[in-house]
Amino acid sequence: MKLSKTLWAIFLASGLVFTSCSDDDADDSSTNEPTVQPLENGIEVEIDGVSWRGDINQVIETPLVTQLNAIKANSNYSLQIFIPRDSINTFNIPTSVVTVALRRNTKILSDNPVGTMLLTTNDSTAIKGSFSCYATSFSSGDTLVLTNGLIDYTF
Repeated sequence: MKLSKTLWAIFLASGLVFTSCSDDDADDSSTNEPTVQPLENGIEVEIDGVSWRGDINQVIETPLVTQLNAIKANSNYSLQIFIPRDSINTFNIPTSVVTVALRRNTKILSDNPVGTMLLTTNDSTAIKGSFSCYATSFSSGDTLVLTNGLIDYTF
């Protein structure tokens, strides 16, 4: 009987030792931080320092201009970007064909947006570029700053 109690005590002590051991050198940060998916068929921008990423849900092409419309689920912002067809360059915002229109709910925040846009790819296969600007509300005078904007769309 004494032998079985001793064996149980040894098994119990061994179990506690092995379960308390861990790999102290392991870095758990890879599981704690979500993986950010590459931007694909969307527009990403920081609006007043808050990251916003919307899917391009509509592309309207005319002979001179391409319009990209992006929305994000459960967001009160939507974004429209107007660019010239088949032209890569750095553009001032606004020009006659380059502008950014930001909507918050039903209000357009694009009274004379001011900034720049760089289009690196703009042809019948894809549109890629970056932009930064600020936009002012027609009605309230609120100004939103849009920075680190990225455009990525593949036809």
